Amino acid sequence: MAEPRLANAGGALPPDDPYYVERAADGQLLELCRAGSFCYVLSSRQMGKSSLVARASQALRDEGTTIAVLDLSSSGTTSGSDAERWYLSVLDRIEAACAPATDLYDWWDRHRRTLTLGDGFVAYFREVVLPETAGRIVVFVDEIDSTLGLDFTDDFFAAIRAMHNLRAIEPAFARLSFALIGVATPAELIQDPLHTPFNIGVRVELNDFEPEQARPLVAAIGLPEDDVPRVLQRVLYWTGGQPFLTRKLCGLLVGQPSADADIDRLARRSLLGEQAKGDPHFQFIANYLMRAPKEQRGALFESCSALLAERPLACDDQSPVHNRIRLAGLAKRVDGRLVMRNALYREHFGREWVRQNRPTFWTAVNKRLAGFTVLAVVVALVMAYLWRDGQYNLKRAEMAEGSLRKTNQTLEETNQKLKENVQALLEEQEAKEKALQEAKENADDANIAKQKAEEATRRESRSKLEAQELQKTSENDARKARAGELATAAESRRALGAHDTSLLLARAALRVSATPTVLEAAFRAEDLLPARAALRGHGGRVSSAAFSPDGRRIVTASWDQTARLWDVSVTMLDASALGALLDDRIRNLGIRFSSDECALYFSSGIGPQPEECRAPRSPRTVTPARSGKRQAPRDGTGTP
Repeated sequence: MAEPRLANAGGALPPDDPYYVERAADGQLLELCRAGSFCYVLSSRQMGKSSLVARASQALRDEGTTIAVLDLSSSGTTSGSDAERWYLSVLDRIEAACAPATDLYDWWDRHRRTLTLGDGFVAYFREVVLPETAGRIVVFVDEIDSTLGLDFTDDFFAAIRAMHNLRAIEPAFARLSFALIGVATPAELIQDPLHTPFNIGVRVELNDFEPEQARPLVAAIGLPEDDVPRVLQRVLYWTGGQPFLTRKLCGLLVGQPSADADIDRLARRSLLGEQAKGDPHFQFIANYLMRAPKEQRGALFESCSALLAERPLACDDQSPVHNRIRLAGLAKRVDGRLVMRNALYREHFGREWVRQNRPTFWTAVNKRLAGFTVLAVVVALVMAYLWRDGQYNLKRAEMAEGSLRKTNQTLEETNQKLKENVQALLEEQEAKEKALQEAKENADDANIAKQKAEEATRRESRSKLEAQELQKTSENDARKARAGELATAAESRRALGAHDTSLLLARAALRVSATPTVLEAAFRAEDLLPARAALRGHGGRVSSAAFSPDGRRIVTASWDQTARLWDVSVTMLDASALGALLDDRIRNLGIRFSSDECALYFSSGIGPQPEECRAPRSPRTVTPARSGKRQAPRDGTGTP
């Protein structure tokens, strides 16, 4: 019968287990711990990590090294775990291993209010563990992947990295080293981009069993010595040297027939049948692959398909997809390439599993295949179209061939027709080119005509603008001439002493055109301020004025309650000259002639009351009467 540990694979082996298989990792881990180096053993499940730690811990204890083994899976592994309790549970096991004189909880109560959890973790080693523990200290931290779901994982591993860095400035920390064990990559230990990555330590590779390493396990089955090599080869075909599966299959073979067919039948029934689907070993691999981030799943299943098809797949240590496949245990690195680990995994996670679990049919490979398919269909349709239109006559000729003579004759006729068609096409092309040339020439002529018409239009527009400018110039010259005449008249009136008339004419000239001559005349007239206060004959400011219908007389009204008539031929006033004298607010308000020129009408409160009058040849004074009634004007002697 096989040894119990061989028949019951799984779990950590005692350091003295006779069937423990030593590998290169055993010696490498031991030497790193003796040298005080930080290191990590990161590989897939059930590769013998815990057994490796147990054996190394025993060897180091025998040499006098203080050893603390922390299984983080028992300290709380879910998001929302109390961070302080978690740190205390870890430090409690370190206290138990190092046995310092200082009580952990007393020390923690004194520092909890002044230190963060990560700083307190480091300070406990600085103030308690290192001063009160002699010799080298090695802390094995197992099951580190169980902490990846915690909210404070980054701080814990950052504290371990900080103690590694403190060795350069605090010599006491050189006696302390950590060895991390679990199913994770260094990049997963500190994921916050604001923290420095976990980039310390030496990696220890834990490989599958080589044939010579697995031979003692096969020999323990109890086979004849001659059958051991053959059975070993068949066992490794199914397991690929994976430690857990190799020990398990060897345990199943105890007391069973050992022919190759029997081994295959046993492997399929016990490790690939219905009962194997719920095996935690295979379940972990499936779950670990399916927990890949959504953006990685497409590439992950494409890599799985490539492994199943045995296509070359270069192993990329920086690829999160390749690292996940390796940590799941599905594949391993061989000569720089990823290869499927063993036949059991190929059967369990074959094409059917990939088909059922891949996120979508439209992977990158399938998209390319679909693209090629669509392209092939398009090419086929184009070829069919060309064949139908371009090869139709040839196919009819081939089908009508009854003999070689007829075939030759048909070919000659076809060639002749082709020549004629080519000639006709050439002639048609020539005619089209000629027509196109003529159309181009006509278009050029039309463009030239259009340009000429546009040029004529522009010339006409320029002529109109020039005419308008000339007309404006003429009008401006006329206004200047008229203004000059008015200014001359104003000067003449001023010289004769008719200051009021001079002022009217000067202001009228300004309204027509403000030339220097006009401005000079206006300034001289404006200097005579009494003329603006009242026209000659009025005792106050003129408030209103109007022309008679025939334009020969002017009537003015003043605030002195008088109205006066003026002869235009004598005063030389016109409408513009008279209006220039009056303020805008009183101009043409409240005075007018009747239609028969026999009466004047005044508004209430402006000038005199309405009076009847006759047009005089010289200025007359109209005396006010009762408001609203007409009176006959009186001359200077009082005669109507």
